[in-house]
Amino acid sequence: MTELCQYQKKQGFYRAAFDFQNTLKQFKQAEIPVFHHFSLGQYARECHLPAQTFVIGKVHRHAHVNVISKGRVAQADENGIKILSAPCTFINEIGAKRVLYVFEDTIWTTIHNNPSNTQDLALIEAEVIVPEYEVEDFIQQLHMKDLPQIGEK
Repeated sequence: MTELCQYQKKQGFYRAAFDFQNTLKQFKQAEIPVFHHFSLGQYARECHLPAQTFVIGKVHRHAHVNVISKGRVAQADENGIKILSAPCTFINEIGAKRVLYVFEDTIWTTIHNNPSNTQDLALIEAEVIVPEYEVEDFIQQLHMKDLPQIGEK
């Protein structure tokens, strides 16, 4: 039953995050400079987030490393809100969705596996990011293995 409650909590957060994201699309969008770094088998995406902005992250297919090397943000996810300040390194779990408020100019880098060593950003995004129209099914499939099956206790 705990797994079912966690799944429902996550679903509720995702709906709220996507609703907020759609609301923000009505306003002028901040320019976020992005720098791409490639190494053997790895891809790093370095984002320079301007202060006093909201940033809504995409849903990722795989767990990956995040590094905040400068700045301070408030991060909301299905577990609540926490303040993250540089220097900070953590793992983004598979399927996570985050809503950020950027207090100070922030440099946030995500590091992903890139086994094909491609530098084609469209191919990397297809491998790393879950398209918005697939998120609900992706999260449901991700959590189905944790949900009790009929007849199980």
